[in-house]
Amino acid sequence: LESLIIDFYTNGGFGDEAINKIYSFRQAHDRWLEMQEEYGKDPNTIYKYEADWRRFFEGTDFSKKNIAVITPKDIEIFVINRIQSFNLKRQGGITLYGYIDGVFYNAVMDRKILASDNPCLYVDKKKFKKHYNTYVRPTSERTMSQDDVLRLIHQLEMDTNNEFRCLPVFGVKLSILTGMRSGEICGLRWNNIFEDHIHISEAEVFNSKTRAYSLANTKNKKIRDIPLTEELQLLFVAIKEYQKINGCYENFVISRMGEKLRTRKLSDYMIKTSKRLGFECSKNIHTIRRTFNSYMRQDGVSALTAGSIIGNTPDVNNRNYTYDIQSINEKRSLVINA
Repeated sequence: LESLIIDFYTNGGFGDEAINKIYSFRQAHDRWLEMQEEYGKDPNTIYKYEADWRRFFEGTDFSKKNIAVITPKDIEIFVINRIQSFNLKRQGGITLYGYIDGVFYNAVMDRKILASDNPCLYVDKKKFKKHYNTYVRPTSERTMSQDDVLRLIHQLEMDTNNEFRCLPVFGVKLSILTGMRSGEICGLRWNNIFEDHIHISEAEVFNSKTRAYSLANTKNKKIRDIPLTEELQLLFVAIKEYQKINGCYENFVISRMGEKLRTRKLSDYMIKTSKRLGFECSKNIHTIRRTFNSYMRQDGVSALTAGSIIGNTPDVNNRNYTYDIQSINEKRSLVINA
């Protein structure tokens, strides 16, 4: 009798009546996801939300619970369990908890629970801190050494005449000279190149659901100009000569008749080339961006100016793109001079 009474007040009734009144976390999450689409979130962001649901929540007891009876302790225990199970770093844990917080906030907006009954108001997030994976990747994994860059450039020259590698070779060269993002490289058109600068206003994006490519705004939705250097001018001359022989796909800079460079092909080439060269770990276009920025900062360029060239804010530049890339011999000279 006691069990029946508890079930009645927990589930809102008996049998089918109770089931119909249960609003599970899964149902609340699905509703939250619908709202993200209605708010106009990027399709790739929605795809990531769906993937994270399968990764963290799918099939768990937590996902089946009635949101009306989920307590702050339930949330704390679930998040800590997921952090430990997936060895999450701080940002991963913040993202995971953010989903839960968003779902309950949306449930309040839909009047499924009262604002005062939102358990996220009482969760102690400090409890998560000691369970995070605190490993920090060394600079050698986040950037490329001068020797790595020289070896990569040598490999690019060897691959220049390879029919199947020529387009991504041009893409990597452009990345080395500008610090541009993959999507910006693949979306660059000839009418964006002027006498003294490159105008960056759009990027190629890949829709993970439809598997289709399209042009959109840059990642931070800001336009910027990159100064045109002598090395860049020589690269564009080489690309134009290549296109005279092979034709051009529409107006895209890195293209040939019937084909243009795609972000995935550029990424695959960099990863495979890293393996061929025996680098310490896999390198990608983002690695080049961090390296390019770090060399500018090492030469005294401010975070504001460096960020304006590669397309990020001074805060992001300092936090995520600036690394100590000086070799031990360079540091030895600094110590001697000091």
